[in-house]
Amino acid sequence: MLTYLQIFKQALKVASEKPMLLFFGFFVVLFGGSTEIGFLLSTYGFSGEQMITSFVNGLAEGGFFSIAGLKGLAAILSTNPLRFVEIFGVTLMIIVFIILAVVLMVISQSALVSLSVESSRGRQVRWGEGIGIGLIKFWPVLGFNLILRLATSAMLAVISIMALLSFRGIGLAITLTFYALTVIIMLISFFVKYSICGVVTKHWKFGEALANGWKLFRANWLATIEIAVILFVVYLLISLYLFFILALLLLFSIKFFAGFIFGVYLIIGLVLALFMVVQMYLAVFYWATWALVFEVITSKKNLLQSFIRRVMGRLKG
Repeated sequence: MLTYLQIFKQALKVASEKPMLLFFGFFVVLFGGSTEIGFLLSTYGFSGEQMITSFVNGLAEGGFFSIAGLKGLAAILSTNPLRFVEIFGVTLMIIVFIILAVVLMVISQSALVSLSVESSRGRQVRWGEGIGIGLIKFWPVLGFNLILRLATSAMLAVISIMALLSFRGIGLAITLTFYALTVIIMLISFFVKYSICGVVTKHWKFGEALANGWKLFRANWLATIEIAVILFVVYLLISLYLFFILALLLLFSIKFFAGFIFGVYLIIGLVLALFMVVQMYLAVFYWATWALVFEVITSKKNLLQSFIRRVMGRLKG
């Protein structure tokens, strides 16, 4: 019977011995591809993908996509064509950037799952293999990500509609609804994760992966939640500790390099780079863990058992 510690050690070994995986971890971190962790952090505005969504929302709130905004663009086109070309070029670049971000995130998820499994088997993996499997499995993995994003959007829509209502106890109702929907989205993220692993490593079709992912979660729901909680706590503690240490280092460096602007900028850049590298390692570790968990629970002998059930069994025995 495998323990969580054994799985975590194997995932840590994959992350530490395969630095090439950091390339894929970079895009997962940057564009929020760590499913439930990304969702929980984005709920409070800390996800990397907020850089994209906040910018687009800002354009919408500023009236860029409104009728008045379009009329303004038409006026610019008639009076100042060069200005219109400039605005159109910038907008096109933003759209291309968003599309590229989504493509790279989806490819990176597939690559991390596939290469983590192959690495755990002792096989030499190559950077190009990850790109290849990511391209082959792009559409179904994109579909799973869209399911999670649509669920999140639906949750926000429900909360927004409730916020417009006015009756006694509305605050409590919104809070309870928020936490209930959060739990539902977390559950969706669990079986979506198994579905992604199934598509990448078992070559399941989209519908088959959804059905099997749900079955796997139902059969291993307690172990899945336990692992997710451990991963989240590890991620949060490491990130907070690193943030605290780097903040102290940054404050000390700014004081030390007072009056030397280049030195201050250099230290800030190094601190941000170090923080990003650690986040990339955590992303690789995260996806390697779930890929290994998936391999275990889909093997002929499911050797993974919930920690709580194991303890309860010992107490009964």
